[in-house]
Amino acid sequence: MKAYIVRHGQTLFNLKHIVQGWCDSPLTKLGIEQAKQAGEKLKNVDFEWAYCSTSERAVDTMNYILEGRNVSKSYCKGLKEINFGTMDGEKEDLVFNELNIKREDMPLYDGESPDMALNRFESTLLDISKNHNGNVLIVCHGGIMVNLMRKYAPDALEQSVGHPIPNCCILVFEIKDSFKFIEKF
Repeated sequence: MKAYIVRHGQTLFNLKHIVQGWCDSPLTKLGIEQAKQAGEKLKNVDFEWAYCSTSERAVDTMNYILEGRNVSKSYCKGLKEINFGTMDGEKEDLVFNELNIKREDMPLYDGESPDMALNRFESTLLDISKNHNGNVLIVCHGGIMVNLMRKYAPDALEQSVGHPIPNCCILVFEIKDSFKFIEKF
């Protein structure tokens, strides 16, 4: 399958720099516009199916991307963002700078380490790939996408400025029994 993996549009918590894993916040006006622009970039891609995280921000982004198109949709918990446990909903600066909590230590706060989250995400994508041979839209989250890129395309990730996976960034992977990075736009 050829997977078009898209980060959700900007959210209120993104704007306020609040840790947003399994907790949720709505898309901002800019986030809605970003999702519509992603839809425009992908308008000529014939999707056989669309999947997204069960988080509202991903569901809304997927719906804006596919607005006016007749594409079957499914919602998967396995596509959710990294679980930050009790740190979810806290200010990013407090968690990662003042308290100096490392992402690897999130299991101590009832969350997931980056490796745990990536294993969940990869397993979900591999399961999805068993049902498709064509183009599939996957709408999910920035942190989990960064983990995927660190493993399969670190050079493409390092060339980024700012957040390595901006809102509504699109990653293209060929996925069958393994992952092959194709492009980022």
